[in-house]
Amino acid sequence: MYLGATMTEVAQGDGAMAKGLRAASGRGAGDAIEVGPEGEADRELAEGDELPEVIVMASGCLGQIFLPREAGRVSLERIHELYPELVPALRSHPGVGFILVNSQQHGALVLGSDGVSYLEEGRVEGEDPLALFGPHAADVILRTHGFSNCGDIMVNSTYWLEASGG
Repeated sequence: MYLGATMTEVAQGDGAMAKGLRAASGRGAGDAIEVGPEGEADRELAEGDELPEVIVMASGCLGQIFLPREAGRVSLERIHELYPELVPALRSHPGVGFILVNSQQHGALVLGSDGVSYLEEGRVEGEDPLALFGPHAADVILRTHGFSNCGDIMVNSTYWLEASGG
């Protein structure tokens, strides 16, 4: 399911990779790409199997955390009920620059160690967790938040300004 969703997202672009993926899969720009035998997107769970509690996917400086036992995109409020120490631990970790979550009350939230950006409300409390990521970061993150395959928690690594020579 997640590989197919990732491939579908990549195939939506206009670049060489997107065109190559569409050609290899025999799909058009708006078509879903399914992975598995004969287009079977997901295998059925064998008797006694159950969905994993957590799925973590990482690539470069980005990580996605999915809670597949919960229906749909899991809200920040529900994550706090299920795993009360998870979000605070991620926010305080020195290797995490920010996390993106969906709040039932506020929509897209970017949480940093010392601040919160309420993307859909256009306001920031405390230090802006996206300040070091450029003037378009909020727009890009809000767009990502809208993807149907966005993780329940999206984690972005820290950006150390001094390490970049800036």
